[in-house]
Amino acid sequence: MVSKQVSASSRLDRLFVLFGSEDTIPKGDVHVIRIGYSFKPDETVRIRQEHGVSHIRVVSNRRQAATQRRRGDPSVPARPYREWEISSGEFVSNWSRATHGKVVKHRRVFRFRGVSYVYDKFDGELSGLVLLQVHLRSRSGHRAYKLPRWARPAIEVTGNVDYSTQELARVRWPVFHERHAMLREKALASPAAE
Repeated sequence: MVSKQVSASSRLDRLFVLFGSEDTIPKGDVHVIRIGYSFKPDETVRIRQEHGVSHIRVVSNRRQAATQRRRGDPSVPARPYREWEISSGEFVSNWSRATHGKVVKHRRVFRFRGVSYVYDKFDGELSGLVLLQVHLRSRSGHRAYKLPRWARPAIEVTGNVDYSTQELARVRWPVFHERHAMLREKALASPAAE
C-alpha cells in the first residue's frame, strides 16, 4: 500500500453553479467520476473512480492536526490522510458500502482564453446541478476574473462548503432541488444573466 499525506491546494480557484445551456460550453473530452463516502467517528473513507483507475482515501477526523496547523506549523495538513490505488473489484465492493452518499458526475476539462476550466455535470439525485471550477494563477487574476458569457447565468459559490463533493454526497433530493431552484431564480434575476 502506497500512502501519502498532502496539504491543501495552493491554487486560486473559483466555483460557480451554472444554469445556462450545455450547448454554449466549449468542447472537451468528457469522462465519468464516481465518488462514495462512509463516515466513522475517527475517519472519513472516500472511494473514487476516474479514467478506470480507483483509489481509496482514509482521512483522519482527529483534531490534533488542525490544532498543530493553527499553532503555525504549515507542514501539517489540515486533515492528514492516506490514499492508495484499489482494483475495480475492490471499488465495486466499497461502492456498495458507501452508505453516507455517492456522487456521479461527467467531467469536461478545457482551456478558454488562457484559463483552465473544469465543468462537472451531475447525475442521480443531483441531476440538474452543473458546477464550473475556474483555475486562476494569481491573486490579481482571481480578483479581476469575469465569467465568460457562455457560462451565464451563474451564481458564484466559491468557499461555500455546501458545494464540496463531500457535502453534495450527503444532501438528499428534496433539499437539493429546493436549494437549486432558489439559486436558479436568483441567477436568472441577476443583471449579469443577460
